[in-house]
Amino acid sequence: MNKIKNFWIKKIAIIIVSMILLTWVAYASVTIARDWKSTYLPWQWTPSLFYNSAHNVWDSYSPQIRFTVNWDTVLDSVTNLEWQKDWSTDWTKTWTNAKAYCADLTLWWKTDWRLPNVKELRSIVDFDKITPSINSVFTNTASNYYWSSTTTTYSTSNAWHVHFDIGYSTSYDKTNTIYVRCTR
Repeated sequence: MNKIKNFWIKKIAIIIVSMILLTWVAYASVTIARDWKSTYLPWQWTPSLFYNSAHNVWDSYSPQIRFTVNWDTVLDSVTNLEWQKDWSTDWTKTWTNAKAYCADLTLWWKTDWRLPNVKELRSIVDFDKITPSINSVFTNTASNYYWSSTTTTYSTSNAWHVHFDIGYSTSYDKTNTIYVRCTR
């Protein structure tokens, strides 16, 4: 009888220790992920991200459910940014006019639109596509340059932009006219 009792005590002890260890590992993982999120990629994090070393970017395991399309906006579940879905051929603007255009924009009854920074704009690049290098939920995307709100550090007269032909970023003089896609 003692052997059976000792056997069950050992089993219960192993289960309790295992549960404590699993709880500790889960807590440590969440803490590390939280700290990592706020330190390294605060603009783009979700538990379903993995590093795509071929393109030096973070991708989602589920790109088909990453974007939710509304009437004229697209919600990105990875960055929690809402994007202007469509563009028009007359949406090429100087950098200053692009910022003003986004600030005055009203879409889906929302008025807090702005010009995205370069990291936010790069977050919607799809490196598996070219011409345009963006998810197809963004309709009528020109394979061309799009302004970001980020001014270059070497010249305040230049700002970063993303080229949605193949997805690269360079800078441009703010007086040039290029495309705009607003975010909020």
